[in-house]
Amino acid sequence: MSTVRLHTSIFVIFILSLIVTGCYGPEQAEEAVDANAWKHTFFREVYTDSILDIRLAFDPQELIEKANTEKKVKGTVSVHSHGLKEVPVRITARGQSRKRICDFPPIHLNFRKKVNKLHQWSDFGKYKLVTHCLEEDSINHLVFSEYLIYQIYELISPFSLQTQLCRIQYGHTPTKFFQYGFIIEDEDEMANRLGGFSTKVDVSKIRVNKEQYQTLVLFQYMIGNTDWNLNREHNVSWIISPQFENPVIVPYDFDASGFINAPYATPHENLPIEEVRERFFQYRGSKEDDFAPVVETFLRNEAQIYALIENFTYLDAPMRTELVDYIREFYTLIKEADWKDKVFM
Repeated sequence: MSTVRLHTSIFVIFILSLIVTGCYGPEQAEEAVDANAWKHTFFREVYTDSILDIRLAFDPQELIEKANTEKKVKGTVSVHSHGLKEVPVRITARGQSRKRICDFPPIHLNFRKKVNKLHQWSDFGKYKLVTHCLEEDSINHLVFSEYLIYQIYELISPFSLQTQLCRIQYGHTPTKFFQYGFIIEDEDEMANRLGGFSTKVDVSKIRVNKEQYQTLVLFQYMIGNTDWNLNREHNVSWIISPQFENPVIVPYDFDASGFINAPYATPHENLPIEEVRERFFQYRGSKEDDFAPVVETFLRNEAQIYALIENFTYLDAPMRTELVDYIREFYTLIKEADWKDKVFM
């Protein structure tokens, strides 16, 4: 039996065992079995190392009016560099807080199954598009800073969502306007790419992969983000994979982090910090737990993280310096022998 066939057989047995134990339904298993589905999607077709020019044609005012509903706005997306012209898409506003705060809310791009079939794409069809949010953010600081966070986490952990930076033309002449944004990989697509599937979990009944959990916590501390919660599955996704005995966690939505320092971001009232630039260590465990392998991973990527920020010229030099300095504070701390004494409260 070939290595590929052996791997597939092991994965199918793994899926069937979970069905038997009631961890998830057979419809989810059917979607997870095709290990190559992620290779044939809208996101994979347009994914590139450089910035992507796209055009979204829809009624922005209709989107804003329907922001607090589940109603979809009809539109089209065009990516001429990849031969995609006026592909039908249904658009919805997203983000609990950003629907209220943003002049232009972040959105979901929803591709119907018949559209996927026409383009020979797999049935992954719900993509987040992070938008400019505030009209006053003329330098797109919020968009670019959050995009960098996703890029940094890709350096730290393989269990991360991929992103595509975009220059977006909204609408047609004479009402068209341009802004920057980025597309986030479909969560089910990401899970398929990593050899597993996304699922809901009952945190009280499962054990997480400890090293991966520590990586997540330390990363959120590094960027100054407290806007996540495992119990409520707030800004995290869970992946079941045969690579690990226990589920792993994938974070997303970092706009409330100190790294970005958005004008609307504030810590939760129950936390002992007054502003998002202050870090708070949200770890469920003991100070005696061994963090050495995880800290080593962060230290190994320190220079690459600085280089990633410093070379991101869409942000001006003073902003890049500010972001590097914020990350450097974190690294100065974890290089101290007693760093855990300072973060456990």
